[in-house]
Amino acid sequence: MRILKEENGNYVEECRLQNSSPIQSPERRHVFFPPNNAGSPHTPLLMSTDSEDESESKTEEVCTVNIENAPTENEVLVFPDEWHKTLMTMLFMGLGFIITTFSLILTHERMPEGDPLPDIFLDNVSYISWGLKLSEVLMITSIFAANFVVLAHTHRSIIYRRIFFLLGILYFYRAATFYVTALPKSDKLYHCDKKNNGSLPFSELVSRVVKISTGGGLSINDNQVYCGDFIFSGHTVMLVTSYLAITEYGPARCFLIQWISFFTSLFGVLFLLLARGHYTVDVLIAYILTTRIWWGYHTIVNSETLKKITKENSLSKLWWFRLLRYLEANVPGPIPSRYSFPLPQAWKSCITSKFHKKVKVDSEPETS
Repeated sequence: MRILKEENGNYVEECRLQNSSPIQSPERRHVFFPPNNAGSPHTPLLMSTDSEDESESKTEEVCTVNIENAPTENEVLVFPDEWHKTLMTMLFMGLGFIITTFSLILTHERMPEGDPLPDIFLDNVSYISWGLKLSEVLMITSIFAANFVVLAHTHRSIIYRRIFFLLGILYFYRAATFYVTALPKSDKLYHCDKKNNGSLPFSELVSRVVKISTGGGLSINDNQVYCGDFIFSGHTVMLVTSYLAITEYGPARCFLIQWISFFTSLFGVLFLLLARGHYTVDVLIAYILTTRIWWGYHTIVNSETLKKITKENSLSKLWWFRLLRYLEANVPGPIPSRYSFPLPQAWKSCITSKFHKKVKVDSEPETS
C-alpha cells in the first residue's frame, strides 16, 4: 500500500506490507532514498533495522522516500476547486477596481493644466491618433485569449483565484500611485471632461464611478472622459497579465499561441505609447510591478518552504502573504498541465455515457 503525505515541506511516501503472522512481531525498516532522483531510486543510502534477525515470514515493511517539494508525475494529488475562495478574490478585485475609479475621479479634479512632461520616447516618435483604440482592441483580444486558456484548464478555479487576487493587488497600488502624484495630460488632444471647480457632491462622484465602471475603464466606448490616471498604466497591466497567464498555464507544446500573445501584448503597449495614452514611465512601472508580483507569487506557492512564516523567510512580511496562505492552503503543489471542457461534472458524465453507448451500438455486428 502506497501513501503520499507531506512532512516538513517535503512529500513523503509510505509503503506498508501487512504481517501475515499474528504471532511474530513485525520488523520495521526505514530506508531513505536520495531526493530529486539523485542516484538509483532503488538503492538506499542509509538503512536502519530494529531487529538483527532475518525472518522468512512476511513482515510489515515501512519505507520512507523523501521527494523534494513535489511528487513524481505518476502520483495523483487532489487539487480542490474551492470556488468560494475564487468568488472572494473576484470581489477583492472588484473592490480594487471601484477604489481605483474613485481615485481617478478625485485625481481628475486635481490634474494640472499645461503641456505634457518631457518624455524621451514620446518626444521622438510620431503621434498616431488611432493608436489608443487599436491598443485597446489588442488588449481585449489578449484578455479573451487568456480566458480561453484558463477555462480549458482542469484547475481553472485555482488559476482564476490567483489572477483575480493579483489584479486586485495591482488595482489597489494603482489607486494610490496616481492619486498621490497628479501629472498633466500626455496627449494634449485627448478629451477630458471639465472640472467641477469646487467640492464634488457625493451623488456626482457615484454617477461618474458608475459611468466609468460600465465602460470597463476603456476609451474605445467614450466612457473614459476623466484624466489623471497615469502612474501606472492599467492597459499595460492587463496586456502583461494576459500574456503571463497564457505562458504559465497554457500547453507547452502550443508555443505558437504564446508567441502570438507576446507580440499582441508588445504591440498593444507600443500603440498605447504612440497614441500618447501614457507616459513611458507609466508603462515601465506597470511592467515591473506586474511581472515581479506575478513571479513572486508563483515562486511562493510552488515552494512549501516559502509558504511558511519564519524569521528566515522575508517574503512572509508582505502585507498580502497571509491572504496567499489562506488561498493556497489546500493546493498540494505546482498545478499540473491538465485540460478539460468547462462543464459541470454531471453534464460531462452524461455526455460521456451517451457517447459510449453510441459507440457500443455502432460497433455491434449486424445479425441476419
